[in-house]
Amino acid sequence: MLASNNPMIGKAVGILKKLSADERTRMLAEKREMMRMDISASIKKGRAEQAAATARYLLGIKIPISEIAAATNLSRKEIEKLR
Repeated sequence: MLASNNPMIGKAVGILKKLSADERTRMLAEKREMMRMDISASIKKGRAEQAAATARYLLGIKIPISEIAAATNLSRKEIEKLR
């Protein structure tokens, strides 16, 4: 098992077992993880929306799609859908 080969993994497994034994601690950890995932998803969505808004603006002022792709990290196909 990895825990027996690597002391850091063994320590992590021990901490995980200890935390998992306490129902309240486990519930708090799950809530924290869900909150972290929600925040991460919101940030990702916001960045995608901003990139699309920027691409629409650049399309409006006739910037070439290749330059818009470089500036926004959107694919050519994604940019063409915004037209």
